[in-house]
Amino acid sequence: MTRFSTIAELANVGNPLHLAMGVFDGLHLGHQAVIDAAVKGAEISRGMPGVLTFEPHPIQVLSPENAPRQIFSSLEQKERLLAALGVEVLLVLRFDEDMARQTAATFAQSLLSVPGLRQVVAGEDWKFGKGREGTMTFLRSCSSGYNVEVEEIAAVTCRGERISSTRLRRALRDGHLSSVREMLGRSYSVLGSVVAGEQVGRQLGAPTANILVGEEQLPPDGVYAVLARIEGESREREEAEQGKRMDRRRRGRAGARVPNGHRHRVLALGARRPRGPLGLQGRGGGARRGNGGAAPSCLMGHRL
Repeated sequence: MTRFSTIAELANVGNPLHLAMGVFDGLHLGHQAVIDAAVKGAEISRGMPGVLTFEPHPIQVLSPENAPRQIFSSLEQKERLLAALGVEVLLVLRFDEDMARQTAATFAQSLLSVPGLRQVVAGEDWKFGKGREGTMTFLRSCSSGYNVEVEEIAAVTCRGERISSTRLRRALRDGHLSSVREMLGRSYSVLGSVVAGEQVGRQLGAPTANILVGEEQLPPDGVYAVLARIEGESREREEAEQGKRMDRRRRGRAGARVPNGHRHRVLALGARRPRGPLGLQGRGGGARRGNGGAAPSCLMGHRL
């Protein structure tokens, strides 16, 4: 995947460009519907499917006191999932006070003027520009002088209710991982680095891996069944440990032997019954907060 940081750089793509736009916090099924429209458009035109997103989340700049925890705290994690959806170009615009002051008309002209841009897609309620004045209807009206299709995608529902990042965040907070999986279309994941802990698990005969994560919404304390992939190798090691809670600090432990600093990825096991050692115990299932270096992810499954 090719990553850019300014709209002007998109001129370097060269092929017909089909762009999905949004913050995409969580990459739930609603977000995936928007991205899929761009991917399919690129397939038809033999062009390039891309995503335009923002970092940090706009609300962290516009109203930081009201900013909720993000579902992803790592851009790397989002990039990996976007690649799996078929995205080949990623434009990450830095959202700061200057961008917050940019008018919808200025943003629209800058975007629609990109050479080779053939399609822009976003959710039907997507807003942009100063004061969120820009709508998809406005963007379409601006596109009349350009050879760009503007497409808005209707909301996706789950069990009769619109899927949103807010609903997803609430389900995570409350530990409804089955609902989370339904809304994501995949298992929930956390990205972090393996760091040294207090070696309590080792003393109990179950060496563990402490995973350092950012400031994101995590599931409740508990023990979880997972599938660990370490350095690309898949190891199923499930564990039904005592449901004894740790000290409520935001730190958990996954029973996979991972040397400090090694990259790891953990996938949910679904409803399989435990038969060997592996579980996540503590806040957010194998995660503790911090500002550690990047490493791949930790996907959660069913609570035991």
